[in-house]
Amino acid sequence: MLLSYFQAVTGTVLEPGVIAVIQTFCERLNFHPHLHFLVTERGVDEAGAFHRVRFSDDARLAEVVGREVQGFLVRQELLSPAWAEQILRNGREQFQVICDETPCNAEKETPILSILR
Repeated sequence: MLLSYFQAVTGTVLEPGVIAVIQTFCERLNFHPHLHFLVTERGVDEAGAFHRVRFSDDARLAEVVGREVQGFLVRQELLSPAWAEQILRNGREQFQVICDETPCNAEKETPILSILR
């Protein structure tokens, strides 16, 4: 999902640094499966150059996530193509994305990806 978003925003295939965590509950301890991601604000291309990617478009990222998840479910035959298309046509926000662009190292411009590699 993130690779598709990076490519959609920059037009270049980039490899970001990512830490992903699955959480199955919310503060009320009821069943509420969702994901948390820590993602570098830069990705590296095939030549090794870093490119900055802003996560300021939550709606666009939510659309990419929705299409990727629905495509996966259709390929796994857990969702029919017709039902997936109906969900997309419905126009309701099916996937919520909330981005917080708090820099991890505000003093330096060092991309986190170089630390993770």
